[in-house]
Amino acid sequence: MDDEQRYGSMHLATPDGDVHSGDEAIAAIAAYLDGAGWVEALHRRSPVARRALARGYKLLSEQRGRLSRLVRDRPPVIQPPDEP
Repeated sequence: MDDEQRYGSMHLATPDGDVHSGDEAIAAIAAYLDGAGWVEALHRRSPVARRALARGYKLLSEQRGRLSRLVRDRPPVIQPPDEP
């Protein structure tokens, strides 16, 4: 992934090697959260839900600079890979 793609939206890399970006990443993250799996299922099955989540993501991402000022700056949490 080049820098433009990487900085263009948020991304989720899953343990199986898939990479999800933007609203797809939000839906994939929801699948991992207790009680939020329905968001991913709805996103996968409904074109209306996909468009709604994409629009919501776009609105939030356009305000990224403003929103980032509301969050304290902390170092990223990086999980080391499991040892074989």
